[in-house]
Amino acid sequence: MHIYTSNFSKNCKNENAISIARKTPAWANCRRYIKLAPSYSLLMDYKKGRVNKEQYKEIYKKETLDKLDPIEIMNELGDGAILLCYEKSSDFCHRHIVAQWLMANTNIIVEEI
Repeated sequence: MHIYTSNFSKNCKNENAISIARKTPAWANCRRYIKLAPSYSLLMDYKKGRVNKEQYKEIYKKETLDKLDPIEIMNELGDGAILLCYEKSSDFCHRHIVAQWLMANTNIIVEEI
């Protein structure tokens, strides 16, 4: 099984695209998977500089990923899913945290496209 990550500007029209953002752009015609979205408060704390990247990772894992079963998530997303959010591939983003979590806890490969 393979899962991919990307951003809205590159792959939102792909039939396997799935938004994992807290808010999906109106123009992005893709499936939404809110279970992997960060909390609004975490997003605001990061954007306003109240938490740094390491704190963000820790909080996101505690608030979101630690409450989920990675095998169940992998099966719900499906083979070939492309997990989308806003940031460029080189920027800090929760989709990269999700990718690492899935690879560490399942037998799948997650790649940025």
